[in-house]
Parts: sequence; C-alpha cells; structure tokens
Amino acid sequence: MRNSFHQRARFNILLTATSNLGKLYLTRYSGGDMKKIYAHIGSSFDDFLDEEGICDDVEAVAVKRVIAWQISQAMQELNLTKSMMAERMQTSRTQLDRLLDPKNDKIQLDTILRGAKAVGRKLRFELV
Repeated sequence: MRNSFHQRARFNILLTATSNLGKLYLTRYSGGDMKKIYAHIGSSFDDFLDEEGICDDVEAVAVKRVIAWQISQAMQELNLTKSMMAERMQTSRTQLDRLLDPKNDKIQLDTILRGAKAVGRKLRFELV
C-alpha cells in the first residue's frame, strides 16, 4: 500500500504555487518532469469585461455615474434645487434629470460642461 501511494504521489504532487504578473502558476511533479500549469486565477476584471465584449459600455456607465454623483454633491453643497440648477444651466429640468440619472450614459458633452459650470467646476478630459 505504501509503495502504491508513493507511486501515485510521484506522478502528481503539487509542489508550489507562485504568482507571476497576476497569473497563478501551479508547478507539479509528473513522471520525473517539472511542469507548469497555467491556472485561470488572477486575471483582471478588465480582462473579463474585454472577453465578454462589454468593457466600453461598462466604462461609459461608470464614468457617467461618477459625473452624476459629483454634480449632485456640488448641488447639495451649494443648496441648489433642480429648478435652480436647470435655470443656471439654461436648460429644462428634464435635461437636468437625464444628466443626474446615473444609468443614462447617453448625454451630450455640452450638457455635462454646462452642468459643471453651473456648480462652479471645470470638466477635464484625458486620453489615456
């Protein structure tokens, strides 16, 4: 029995697990050779979104949610109602509601700029 156990162990023993650049490598001893096994553990969330084909959509919604939250916070700090804010932006309350809706990522750039200006902020864009 002991001999059988050691024979099985010789062909399939997990020796170590190390991380290298976010990927997990499992090294095992098999038939006298050391082999690396690439596990799918440790890939980035961005990689997952790319694989699913939704990275751009998720990023657009995330950016819009942050902008909506920042404008809402600035409105609260200035004690601005929606009517007052819409008047400062020279737009309708409906348009302002679209700007403040974190789920609506279909908003025009000039609307976002007017919203930022109305609360005394500037909008900065960056290509990365």
